[in-house]
Amino acid sequence: MVSYDPQALKQINTALTLTPTSPIAKSVHVRILIAFGKLDEAFNAAEKVTELDPTYFLGPYAKIEALTLQGKYDEALQIADAAAKGFGNHPTYLTAKACSSGSREDTTTPAPSSRTSSRSAANAPPQSITSA
Repeated sequence: MVSYDPQALKQINTALTLTPTSPIAKSVHVRILIAFGKLDEAFNAAEKVTELDPTYFLGPYAKIEALTLQGKYDEALQIADAAAKGFGNHPTYLTAKACSSGSREDTTTPAPSSRTSSRSAANAPPQSITSA
């Protein structure tokens, strides 16, 4: 976890007072609460992020992170599954799903052989099309 200056919580609370409907400010609030180990508060704040803007992709991610750090993997996995579907299999949620399920496999990076062949195909000169 990242360690934050104790003033960070005071500063983000000021930002939340000035912009109470900002999901971005609330998301930063969640990150700071997690850094201070206030995981229950962080989860509640993450729910507020989603309430403020259901289309903001970091709302569910913040919930997943708070639950995972609390050892509530099944709940985190349910949110990751729903978020992956709702956000078009966004890499953030595929990775979160892998982490929550205890998998070490990186689901966002193709296997080296397919990555190399894609590059080769992308760099190959265009082939001419001939009619039969």
